[in-house]
Amino acid sequence: MSWGHAELELDEDADERAVKRAYAKRLRTTRPDEDPAGFQQLHEAYQAALAYAKYRAQWDAAEDEQDDSENVAQTVSALPAKDPVSVESPEPPAPSAERAASVPFVAGLRPLEPESDELRQHDPVQPVATGSASPSVPPPRPDLQVSELSEPPLDVTAFAERVLDAASKGPPVEFERWLQQRRELWSLRDKPLVGAQVLWHVLYGNAPVRMENFDALSRCFGWDEVGSELDPDTARTARQRLHREWVVQPDNHAWLAHYLNRPGASVNPVQAGKRLAWLSRPNKRWRALLYASLLERVPAMRHLLDVLGIETVEQAPASLQREQVAFWLALTRPGQFNVPKMQLVALRSLACALAWLTLIVVAALAVRPNGPRSMGQTLELGLYGALLLFAGGMLVMPMRRLLEWQSADEVPGQRALWLQRLLVPTLAIASILIIHVLDQRIAGTLLAFSAALIALVRWWRRGAFELQLSGRFGGWGLLALVPLVKVGGVALLFGEVPAAAALILWAIDAVNNRARR
Repeated sequence: MSWGHAELELDEDADERAVKRAYAKRLRTTRPDEDPAGFQQLHEAYQAALAYAKYRAQWDAAEDEQDDSENVAQTVSALPAKDPVSVESPEPPAPSAERAASVPFVAGLRPLEPESDELRQHDPVQPVATGSASPSVPPPRPDLQVSELSEPPLDVTAFAERVLDAASKGPPVEFERWLQQRRELWSLRDKPLVGAQVLWHVLYGNAPVRMENFDALSRCFGWDEVGSELDPDTARTARQRLHREWVVQPDNHAWLAHYLNRPGASVNPVQAGKRLAWLSRPNKRWRALLYASLLERVPAMRHLLDVLGIETVEQAPASLQREQVAFWLALTRPGQFNVPKMQLVALRSLACALAWLTLIVVAALAVRPNGPRSMGQTLELGLYGALLLFAGGMLVMPMRRLLEWQSADEVPGQRALWLQRLLVPTLAIASILIIHVLDQRIAGTLLAFSAALIALVRWWRRGAFELQLSGRFGGWGLLALVPLVKVGGVALLFGEVPAAAALILWAIDAVNNRARR
C-alpha cells in the first residue's frame, strides 16, 4: 500500500475520486495558517496517493486485457477439435498444370509447399515461439517509486506570493486575464492549495490589493460561491482592509483623489497627497492643531477617513501614524467631548481674542484718543473684549453638549434623569434669587438668559417644530417684527423676564412630553 493511502486512511484500491474526497476532508482540520508542517505533510501524502491511484488504474486495465486474452485461449482450447499441438494440416491436392499456368508470375516470390516449415510456423493453431512467457501468466509489475511517477511539485508558497504581487500591481482586467492564463491554476491538484495559501495571506497579511482584484481572486478560487468556507462578513472586512492598504500607496494618489471627489468639491492628486501626509507624518500636536485651526480642514479630514473606511485606530494601515489617526478621529467624532477638541477650541478662541485686541490697539493708534486716560480706557475695552471672546469660545462646546443632553428624550431608568427634568426651573429660580437676595443683577440676568436659551432649544427640538416662511409673509412681515424684537430686547434687560420665559417654556414642554407618553 502507498504511504499516502495510509496517511489519508484509505484502502489500497481507493481511486482518484476517493483520494480527493479524503484530502478535502482532512483540509478542514489541517489548515496552512494553523499547522504549516502538518499541511505540507498532508499535501505530500495527497500527491503520493493520487499518483499511486493513477498508476494502479493503469495496471488494473492491463490485467483486465490479459484476463480477456486468457479467457479467449481457454475458449478455443475447449472446442471439439483435435489436439492443437498434434494437428497436421490436410494435404492439399497437387496443383494442376492449368492452375499453375493461370497464376501470374511475380518476381521474387515462390510458391510455398504445404508441408514446409514456414507454413507450419505460421499455423494459427500452432504456438509460435517468441521468447516471451505464456499469455496466461501476467507480466511482472515494475517496482516504481511514487516520486518517480509524479510531476515535480509546485512551490505553492512562492506562486501564492506571485499572485498577490500581481494583484497589487495589475489593473483589474489584465489581472483577471493573467489568472485565467496561468497553467499552474489549471491543475485540480494545485489550484486549491494555491487558493488556500493566498487566502491565508489575505486574511492575516497586509498585501495592498484593490477591491476589483480581490473580487477577481474570489471568482478564481471560489470564495464567493455558495458553500465556501469563507464567511461573507470576513471577506468584506478583508476586502476593505486590503483596498485601504492599496489606496494609501504613494503611487495611487490619483485614485485617492478620484475617491475624494464630491459634487462642487474636486480634489486633485496633490491635495489628496497632502491630506494623507497629515496621517502619516510623525505626531507633533502643536503642528496638527495649527493645521486644524482653519474651519474647512477638519471636515476634509473627516471625509478622508470616511473614504478610507477608518473608524478606529486599529483599522489604520501600517503606513499611517496611529497617533495622528487617533488625533483626527477625536476631532471628527460628532457629539463627543474630548481633549483634542478642547485644545482646538482653545486655540481658535485665543486667535479670535488676539485678533480683537490687535484691532482695538490699531484703532486706538489710528484715532489717537486725547490723553493717556482715553488710551487706557480703549485698551481696557480691548482687553475685556478679548477675555469675553476667549471665555465665550471655551463655553461653546460645553454649551452645545448641554443643549444636546437637554433636548434628548427622557428614558426611565437612565442616569441623572431628574437633573435632566429639573435643570431649567432650577436655573431660573437661582437667577431670581441671585438678583433679589444677593443683589447681583448682572450675574442673575446672565444666568436667567442661559436658562431661557436652554428652555427654548429644549421645547423646539423635542416638539419637532420647523420654521417655514411662506411667500406671502415676505419682507413686510419681517419688517413688522422689528419693533417686537426691540420691545422684547428691552424687556429682557430685566432678569425676571427671561427667568419667567424659561419657566413657561419648560412647563409647556413638560405637558407635551406627558401627553406624548
